[in-house]
Amino acid sequence: MQIMNERKLFKQTCKSNTSCIGEKTLVYACVCRHFVRFINRPVISGFGLYDPTSIMNASELNRAQREGWVKLAFYILLFFYYIYGYVIALFL
Repeated sequence: MQIMNERKLFKQTCKSNTSCIGEKTLVYACVCRHFVRFINRPVISGFGLYDPTSIMNASELNRAQREGWVKLAFYILLFFYYIYGYVIALFL
């Protein structure tokens, strides 16, 4: 009986395959981006990874700050999307 209820609940939360596909696409794109960033990370040599003169470079600082805000907005939107999905699944 419990398994049937879970299947019914899953079908209700994923009524259209496009929403599930879109959700999975967002998550996989995020995972791929993190993997590429990890692979292309700078090699620690010379003065090191966190050299103060390179960190405080204005163009690099602006780029990193903009990237950080975009990532924060993306994760907050994804968080509230998942919370919305859980609440809808609970009450349907």
